[in-house]
Amino acid sequence: MKDPLEEIADEADAVADGQRDVARRARSMQQQRERGQSWTEILDTEDAPGLLDRLRVGSRRIAAATSRLGQLLARGLAAEGRSRRQIAERLGVSHQRISAILRNGDGRGRRSDPAGR
Repeated sequence: MKDPLEEIADEADAVADGQRDVARRARSMQQQRERGQSWTEILDTEDAPGLLDRLRVGSRRIAAATSRLGQLLARGLAAEGRSRRQIAERLGVSHQRISAILRNGDGRGRRSDPAGR
């Protein structure tokens, strides 16, 4: 099994690649608009998945990676003896959120691997 931080790094790389594609597509759309093409013409010729869909996918992937990293850090800091309030302050979330993460694994009622994977 891959290390949790390596998984997060891999996810960040994949999102970065996707965002570079989003930037290229957005610039291409801007050039098409500058040439006078309508939004309908641009969207009708856009490859699937479209720009908006790619942005949504990237946002979901980043949100999931952010959540996994927060969980990993919260569990690690707790294992090092930090209080829930200290962890919350360090991670910029409420102490209630930290309590939920430590109690349920992800703060949403499901249990996760206590080893941080």
